[in-house]
Amino acid sequence: MQILIGYMAVQEDITEKKIAEKKLLDAELQYRTLFKQSPDGICVIDYKTLLPLEFNEKIHNQLGYTREEFSN
Repeated sequence: MQILIGYMAVQEDITEKKIAEKKLLDAELQYRTLFKQSPDGICVIDYKTLLPLEFNEKIHNQLGYTREEFSN
């Protein structure tokens, strides 16, 4: 026969963490929308390799490359 001697529970309020995660997701969505829909060509370059990391549709059209050519 086993007898329960004690019981312990740990609880953590994660409300602030959830709010911060939501704000981060909203900011990312806003950034992506502005990046993709910008009337200007945008290209993010890796400073070490000088290769494009991210680019929107407008930049490779302005430069006359296909998306695949531009990403290589």
